[in-house]
Amino acid sequence: EYFKLCPENFRDEDVYVCESRYSAKTKSFKKIKLWTMPVSSVRFVPRDVPLPVVRVASVFANADKVDEEKQAETLEDSKVDESILHLEKEKEDVPVEMSNGEPGCHYFEQLCYNDMWLKVGDCVFIKSHGLVRPRVG
Repeated sequence: EYFKLCPENFRDEDVYVCESRYSAKTKSFKKIKLWTMPVSSVRFVPRDVPLPVVRVASVFANADKVDEEKQAETLEDSKVDESILHLEKEKEDVPVEMSNGEPGCHYFEQLCYNDMWLKVGDCVFIKSHGLVRPRVG
């Protein structure tokens, strides 16, 4: 309808029209059939001449091609690397001194907890089992 109607008090260059939506799950575009709009005070006025349709390529279109190329390269690299032995360094808990830490508490830069390695900067969900509010730490 935007091509036939013009919203009042908006410049044409400030309005964008989407005819498709991108599904990240299937990595595909689907046509928007019905767009439910909330009640708005914006009034639409008929245009003298309908606007021409100008389609712009999505940023996702090229990104999908790049992803496919990277996957192909990774597959080729993994075939080459199969003959190379990979050694993984054994990880250790890394304690750190905190001058302003709470007494009796131990602080770590890196820590293994429940067979999962955590390091400073990681985001974790702390489940409380109903005793207190769950937290993100």
